[in-house]
Amino acid sequence: MFHRGIRITLCLALLGLLGVVDGVLTAEEPAACDACVRKAVQQALSDIRSRGWLGMALHYHRAPDGSIAQGAEVISIDPESPAARSSLEVGDVLLRWNETSLEKDVKDEIQDLTKALHPGDRVHLLVQRKDRELDVELTAAPIPPDALMKALGAQMLIDYGGSRQPGG
Repeated sequence: MFHRGIRITLCLALLGLLGVVDGVLTAEEPAACDACVRKAVQQALSDIRSRGWLGMALHYHRAPDGSIAQGAEVISIDPESPAARSSLEVGDVLLRWNETSLEKDVKDEIQDLTKALHPGDRVHLLVQRKDRELDVELTAAPIPPDALMKALGAQMLIDYGGSRQPGG
């Protein structure tokens, strides 16, 4: 059994990853905190069932001034995902998502677009592959449990382990 603090940290990491909480939950009494986390987790699990998934991991390049440069590079594709069933390839750089050009605040923009996905939603991507631009279409699927756990683990490594790159 997890220690209460570890349990709460794991739950908050999951909730943050899912965009359910943005900040810190606090309570004076541990039981109140547990109840707050339990309620938030139940809401998150309910929300997960309505979320869409594409199955790709992205890397955001930084410009010399520290801002995130245009596009986001596909660094991995889950073999059982909508991304794998499309013509998308590792190394492609996303330039446009439906009608949204990915030029500034790319990471925030993609996170917002991803959070708004529902299973069955179609996503039209304009990608750059080497010296040419291609159109790629994907259809979002429900988030499979193993993909959710991988994402949670990766996010916890970033948040608590200091790693900013997969496998880093």
